[in-house]
Amino acid sequence: MTLLLLVIVLIIVVFLAAIAVYISIMAHLEQVATGPEGLVDSIGRALTKINSQGGEIFIKGERWKAVSSKNINKGTRVKVKALLDEMRLDVEEEI
Repeated sequence: MTLLLLVIVLIIVVFLAAIAVYISIMAHLEQVATGPEGLVDSIGRALTKINSQGGEIFIKGERWKAVSSKNINKGTRVKVKALLDEMRLDVEEEI
């Protein structure tokens, strides 16, 4: 009886350890969700007209400087394509 109980406990411990390893691997594979890098592919709104010279967007509760290869009007929904430097985002009109 005690041997059976020991085997059952061992199986449960191994199962829980496998779940913990799986969760930690999945966390490492997940895309960055904080900081400027986490803004890529996010949707925001143009606060000013945006063009190659620049403009401003509002995204995730913050104002950011942005540039775009095409003219984007104020109030338009935009999608972040890339982080150009620590303070500027490359955006496109969100379709």
